[in-house]
Amino acid sequence: MSDFITAKETGVKEITYWRADNSNVRYIGGSRAWRNQNPGNIISRGNFAKNHGAIGKAGGFAIFPDYKTGRAALYNLLKIEKYQSLTISQVLEKYAPINSNDTKDK
Repeated sequence: MSDFITAKETGVKEITYWRADNSNVRYIGGSRAWRNQNPGNIISRGNFAKNHGAIGKAGGFAIFPDYKTGRAALYNLLKIEKYQSLTISQVLEKYAPINSNDTKDK
């Protein structure tokens, strides 16, 4: 488990993570999912992300303290009732609608 307690966007394609002693680490470049330690690009709206360990938000998406916490949040999100009776294709349509994500094969 990470010892980061807060994080925020501090530049273009840059997230800074802080520890309690005010030391920090910057994630620069890469994808938003990588910078935010949020493999599911979980939106930071409501309490879900915070209740699952988010320590900040950037670009409307939750920032998690580490990949393990972000992945666990995604796992728990996909276990909620609204996804349980759906096929994988239906989950993708609901979770990542085509109007906001390019999910077609190239």
